[in-house]
Amino acid sequence: MEEGHEKSFFSVTPSLGTIGGGEINLKKFIKFLCLKNEIDKITIAYPDIQLLKDFWGDIGSAKVEFINYHFDTLTVDKNFLNLNFYRLLRTEKQIVEKKVKKENYDLIFAHAPTDVLILKNFLERTNVIFYSNIPSHVRIWPFKLAIKKYIGKLNNVICVSEFLQNKIKSILPSKKNIYMIHNGVEDINLKSNPPVSVKNIGVVARFEKEKNVILAIRVFRILVKKYGYLSLHLFGDGSKKKAMEDFVTRNEIKNVYFHNFVKNTDEIYSKIDLLVVPSKMEALSLVIIEAMSRNIPVVASNVGGIPEIIKDGYNGLLAEPNVRSFVTKITKIIENPQLISAFAKNYAQTLAQFDIEKKFEDLYKILFDQT
Repeated sequence: MEEGHEKSFFSVTPSLGTIGGGEINLKKFIKFLCLKNEIDKITIAYPDIQLLKDFWGDIGSAKVEFINYHFDTLTVDKNFLNLNFYRLLRTEKQIVEKKVKKENYDLIFAHAPTDVLILKNFLERTNVIFYSNIPSHVRIWPFKLAIKKYIGKLNNVICVSEFLQNKIKSILPSKKNIYMIHNGVEDINLKSNPPVSVKNIGVVARFEKEKNVILAIRVFRILVKKYGYLSLHLFGDGSKKKAMEDFVTRNEIKNVYFHNFVKNTDEIYSKIDLLVVPSKMEALSLVIIEAMSRNIPVVASNVGGIPEIIKDGYNGLLAEPNVRSFVTKITKIIENPQLISAFAKNYAQTLAQFDIEKKFEDLYKILFDQT
C-alpha cells in the first residue's frame, strides 16, 4: 500500500434477521478499526431489517457509514429452488457493486458463500476476508465447484477455527493464504463466581436449523420431569421460533422462557447456571467463550470448532447432538455440582487463548500489511 494512503473497509454483513456470534464479532472488529488512525472510512451493508438497524446503529464513529439492500427478505435462509432468491441476490449484488466501484475500498469483508458471489467481480484486486461456517450443502457438488471458482481467487481467507481452515484447505489444497484466527472476548478475567448448582439452563443462539435449539427443548422436556425446579431460558430469535413455541405449548412443557435477542450479555449470563449449545454445526461458538468468562459451565455439541474450546471433562462437557447424549451430560452436572467449580478452575487458562485484542491485532496485520 502507498505510503500515507488512508485505508478503507467495506463489510457485507450476513443477510439474517437475527444476531449471532458472527455479527457480534464483526461489530467488535469494526469498533477496533475505528480506533486505528490509518483507517479513513468504514462502510457496512446490511438488509433492511429493524433489528440490524438497531444493532449497527450505536457504533458512534464518524468513520462509519451504512447502506442497506432496501429489502428485508433473508437471503441466508435460502431455497436454491426458489427463483425469487436469485432475483434478490442479483439486486443485492447491484447495490453492493455500485458502492464498491465508486469508493474503491482497500478491504472487503465477506461473511458467507452468498456474499462471495455478490463480490465476485472484486475478488482478485481487493483484499477479501471470508469469515463463515461452510454449510454441508456447500461442501458437495456443484457448490464445491463454486467455492473453487470464487473463494480460490480471494487474496486472504480467514477462518475462525482449525476445523473450518481444514475444510477449506481440503477444497483448495493449493491455496496459500488461508489463515486461522479464533474469535475472542474483551475481558479474559473471570467476572463472577461460578454457580453452586444448576437450576436455570440457558441457550443463546439464532433460532435457525443449524443451531438446533429444538434439541435443547426436547432434552429439557425429559429433564424437567425428573427435576421439576429446572427452568430453560432461550435467548435469541429466528425463523424457527414459532415452531419451537408451538412445540412447547403442544407438549405442555413447563418452565420454558423465550427472551428474544439481548444486547447486554451480562444480563444473559446472570440468569443462567448452565449454558447448552446443541448446534448441528459450529465454526467455533463465541457464546461458549463468553459463558466461560462468567464462570458458567457448558455442555456443547461435539461438532465443528467447539472441541477447540472445550476439552471434555476438563473445562466442560461435550455431547453428541442427540437427546440421549445431552440428557446424560447435563444430568451429570446436575447430580455432581462439584464439577462446576472444577471446570471453573480451568477457565482462565482457556480464556488466555481467546484474548480479542490480540486476535484483532493479528487479523489487522494479515489484512492490511499485505494490501
